Amino acid sequence: MNRLGVIYGRNYTPASAGLRLFMWSLYSHVGIIDGDFVIEATAKHGVVRTPIAEFKARYTEWAIGEYLIACTPTEAIERARSQIGKPYDWLAIAGMFFRTGWDDTDCWVCSELLAWAGKSVNFDRTGRYTVEDAYKHTAITQRGRFVYA
Repeated sequence: MNRLGVIYGRNYTPASAGLRLFMWSLYSHVGIIDGDFVIEATAKHGVVRTPIAEFKARYTEWAIGEYLIACTPTEAIERARSQIGKPYDWLAIAGMFFRTGWDDTDCWVCSELLAWAGKSVNFDRTGRYTVEDAYKHTAITQRGRFVYA
């Protein structure tokens, strides 16, 4: 198994708190580190490439780690980059809540994008893969908190 750099985030918005409560998770969001950028699937913009400093500023707490993948890190990043511009997968979120296989194979939530890019989960199961599932396969190397100036 190879390792891919990832970053997790959490804040105290109702959406973040609700997701963390539902998933029994410390974090509500995950992104793939691509140099000084993060490839992430966001509800507002779909799959985007965000400066890592901007990602950290959005979250009250964040953690960086190494996620286990079944391909090379270069291949995983290229796979993730190929999805930039794709929409957010609202059906996958609904499917997680209702315990169904509702997800769109051409749209993404953050955790399923990571699982697909890293070839770490059977593609048929990525719609049920949560941030907490990803976190369990990550060795955390750094943690941080947003400090208000």
